[in-house]
Amino acid sequence: MNTVNFCTLFDFRYSSRGLALYKSIEKHCADFHLFVLAMDDAATALLTNLSLSNMTVITLAEFENAELSQAKSTRTRQEYCWTCTPAIIRFCLNKYELPECTYLDADILFFNNPRIILEQLPKQKTVLITPHHYAKEYDQSATSGIFCVQFVTFKNESRALKVLDTWYHQCIEWCYAHVEDGKFGDQKYLDSWPEEYDCVEVSEHFGAGVAPWNIRKYDLDVTDETILIKDFTTNKILPLIFYHFHDLYFNTTGSWYHKSGYPGYQIGEDVYHLVYGSYLRQLHAIGTELDFPIGVDFPRPPLNLSVSDFERIIIPRTKTFLVKEKLRSFYVFNGQEYEATSIMLNNEVQIFELLVTTHYNLSSVTLWEIPENSLYQSILQTQLRLNKIKNNIIIRLFFAIRNLYKSITRKLKP
Repeated sequence: MNTVNFCTLFDFRYSSRGLALYKSIEKHCADFHLFVLAMDDAATALLTNLSLSNMTVITLAEFENAELSQAKSTRTRQEYCWTCTPAIIRFCLNKYELPECTYLDADILFFNNPRIILEQLPKQKTVLITPHHYAKEYDQSATSGIFCVQFVTFKNESRALKVLDTWYHQCIEWCYAHVEDGKFGDQKYLDSWPEEYDCVEVSEHFGAGVAPWNIRKYDLDVTDETILIKDFTTNKILPLIFYHFHDLYFNTTGSWYHKSGYPGYQIGEDVYHLVYGSYLRQLHAIGTELDFPIGVDFPRPPLNLSVSDFERIIIPRTKTFLVKEKLRSFYVFNGQEYEATSIMLNNEVQIFELLVTTHYNLSSVTLWEIPENSLYQSILQTQLRLNKIKNNIIIRLFFAIRNLYKSITRKLKP
């Protein structure tokens, strides 16, 4: 069986997610290699010290060229990471002479073997991309793109390299976190690929890239430890291959929430239990084991809880008197809020498990009512304007056709 080659990029702050990604590939894919572009010195040091057998660490010093360095000076940190996406695929294919390479966003987690997706790529096709599969209420196709740069495969052959080189130079020229002339980041460029290039295959597997923006289209179930998703509009059932934990943030206290979306991405309890719970536990285990400092993205039991969170969410969702009593020993009311006791600080793993089990943050203010960031607001407003224009055109066209029909029928009357 051939080795499956992946590449990704992340900085030290995102390293718990990158390591969770690695562990999930290791669990489900027997023969793989992950090439990681470490976006800062701290990430380089961490990953080098870990010396993981199926990982190659690439430093910025060996990766960056004159074009990237110039682009870097005009981009935010996020925008530069997006700019580097086609560049890291290109770098890996060229330097390591790989037969193929699949880029992965660092905030995805595999629940099944990624080979299932890769096997969809016909021999005559050399590039594989995945759609967003938006739920209607979260459709951002006009702004964020039809396809998601989350799982993108390129074979090391001329037609695929032509697509990749074009994408690389497009991102060097323009890759920003706002909508402009039909562009957005590194992602909107993909919209034209299926029609422009005959070597591009669009994945039909909706289990690849389940995410907050489409999870409302699906029902979940578990059979023999395999998570299945059912598209209830078609009744088709497929295994969940990977989930994209887009927009999942951790504040300085370790609480987890979705930062954008209005009024918040709607995550049901089954999804939280089967998908988010697994991810949160893995991130917490990695962060605890490596003793990550505050500022690194990983969930931790908060030192303070609001009265609403503690009394209306956590305690009511706790089933037994014993567990409720334990929670009340972990947090005490100080007159304004509940604060952690020394008992909680000495039992962090136990309290974290209790908070995940009780689905803390599933419906609390900290999850759904965080003020939307300016980037998402600008994207959302642009999408709404485009929808309004589209609807107005359809309405005007409808009335124009209706008036034309009336005019013709009047003239035809004897």
